[in-house]
Amino acid sequence: MDLIEMSIKKLIILLGVLLVGAVYSATYKPVRASNTIETLDIKSLQISGWSFLREIEMDYKKYTALDPNSLIFRDYQDDAGDIVNLAVVYHQNDRWGAHDPVICYESQGWKVTPFDQRQSIVIKGRRIELGGFSARKAQHNSLVYYLWFSSRDNLVSSRTRQMVDMVLSGLFHGYTESGFIRFSISATPADVEYKSRKLNNFIKAFIEVFKTI
Repeated sequence: MDLIEMSIKKLIILLGVLLVGAVYSATYKPVRASNTIETLDIKSLQISGWSFLREIEMDYKKYTALDPNSLIFRDYQDDAGDIVNLAVVYHQNDRWGAHDPVICYESQGWKVTPFDQRQSIVIKGRRIELGGFSARKAQHNSLVYYLWFSSRDNLVSSRTRQMVDMVLSGLFHGYTESGFIRFSISATPADVEYKSRKLNNFIKAFIEVFKTI
């Protein structure tokens, strides 16, 4: 009798798990970002308050290591002459995507100092958290903000959360998406707050165009 009861309980648990999976699969609607990437890969992309300055050719070894399905690597400039570097690395269905940018900067000789507090911006009532740090190399100083996007939670500052979204998308829908976005601007100790505000404004304007909200 006990064996029968245990078997019934296991069957009920299994059916419950399958039911949850079915409901999740039916309600979980990932948003494909590939069309957005194709749209962004145009020089005439308009970011309010900023003008396209130039495309940047990525080092071949770095490009090969990333092996992206799509890559955007360019500079934008405002009327004051300040320049923001934008990098978007996109992968679909074939790999986990870009790694933590701190690793990339430190491997190139930059001294990285993480921000004391997590940065965030508010767009259309939604708060979006950003990863970020300051970096120094010789006489060069830079502020760097970054985030990932994925099929489910489109914009996240957590690499772990993005990877979880990718796993769920792959399990229930048969495809994954991985995107990394980095923003950087030159700054000095004297103007770091001013440049930080300017970079935040660029990020807000970019996300409005990115259409992931």
